[in-house]
Amino acid sequence: MSQCTATTLKSTRCKNKAIEEKLCRVHLKEITVKPMAVKKPSVKKEKESRGCVEQFEGHYVTSGRKSPAFPANECHGRVMEGRDGLMWVSKPASNGVYRWFKY
Repeated sequence: MSQCTATTLKSTRCKNKAIEEKLCRVHLKEITVKPMAVKKPSVKKEKESRGCVEQFEGHYVTSGRKSPAFPANECHGRVMEGRDGLMWVSKPASNGVYRWFKY
């Protein structure tokens, strides 16, 4: 055998290679090769768009929030007054997700 010997036929790669090349038939009778598991592609759930509408639940209503109570991802490029009285603009952060920055 090229890479595998009769004693190292424990890995699936070596077993499959030995079967393909029809090597070591004596030892292959003892070995059972399990089929490789196929992963199903993950399905991402899409979030429902709320639009650029004021929110009245979640982290939008906490007492420490100074920025507007609007989702920044839905209000691209808009300038709004925040809860602290200052103006805020929705801009993309370094990761591409929009967030509120002081104007």
